[in-house]
Amino acid sequence: MLSDKKKISTRQIIIIFIVMVYSPAIRVIPAYTSEQAKQAAWITPLIAFLGLLIIFYGLQKTFQKYKDASLMEVIYDIIGTFTGKIIVSAYIVWITLLAALYVRYYSQRIVTSIFPNVDIRLFIIVMLVFVAYTSRYGVVVLARMNEIIFTIIAAIFVIFVLFLSPKLEIQNLTPISYLDIMPVLKGSLVIIAVWVYAIFLFMLSDQINDKENIKKFGIQASFFLLVINVLIIAVTVGTLGHTVSARMPLPFLSAVKQISFLDTLEKIESILVVTWIASDFTLISILLYVILNMVKSVFNFQDTKPFINVLCLFLFILSLYLTESSFELAEFSTKIALPVNLILGLAIPVLLFIVGKVRKKI
Repeated sequence: MLSDKKKISTRQIIIIFIVMVYSPAIRVIPAYTSEQAKQAAWITPLIAFLGLLIIFYGLQKTFQKYKDASLMEVIYDIIGTFTGKIIVSAYIVWITLLAALYVRYYSQRIVTSIFPNVDIRLFIIVMLVFVAYTSRYGVVVLARMNEIIFTIIAAIFVIFVLFLSPKLEIQNLTPISYLDIMPVLKGSLVIIAVWVYAIFLFMLSDQINDKENIKKFGIQASFFLLVINVLIIAVTVGTLGHTVSARMPLPFLSAVKQISFLDTLEKIESILVVTWIASDFTLISILLYVILNMVKSVFNFQDTKPFINVLCLFLFILSLYLTESSFELAEFSTKIALPVNLILGLAIPVLLFIVGKVRKKI
């Protein structure tokens, strides 16, 4: 068992979760939900909200029994060590692909929005060097950093929403009818596919204190993310319309570019990009840390710090060759990442929970 000084609180892991899903929420959710649900897109987080509550309920019930275990150890106990390690290995492969995908998204976004003439590899190297450096200090340092990052991102987001509110046109968000039920359900899938990262985070559950508070902080986080995502979609679709939002690669950024205040604010979208970078740093760092801990569990290593540089080098190479264009990135996200996230982040955990209940392990 780790000493308390090497552990983080449930509140801190929830803050990490909120910060890490901010960047994907800004980037992909407005466009995808607008395409699927059109003017009703802003309702889609309500369905995803229910899914997130179910995830936290399952985690709470699981760790009432397995108080000091990692989620990997829970899997081994429920279905057996051999089969469990096969499943955890599948998570290792997929989360590694996700980390590389987000490294590429981060660098592609900067090149597209701010520095179109700079080699994309420069930004990848800078991010991975920073991630490698901070990862050596463990999850405790990352958790403390994220308490500051969370406050900054939340404050900046509120400012953006306040400035965009006068530009919001209600007719872009209405009418709503029963005909929107299926499109809203379909649109909510992308939000759920992002929020299932909560499951990945609890692979670190042996490094989390007071897990009896998962339900309490999970409900708070669910309501917070519900409000944030409704606002992200509403101000984007309300400002640009669902047709434009669905066709643009970064619709929220386009909405922010319309902000002006007494002709004194210019290039305010650069502030948004800074918050994206901070969220991407958290996302990539925590995914890397999760991968290392799963590798440690599967192969029974004592220490995985020597593998940090190797993994970062692998992410550098993989991020460059995973896709060749922004179009392929978008296609990979919607056609591959979305269904696989739903399978590994929702379907398999639910199945394991049911098996655990049947075998009276949970």
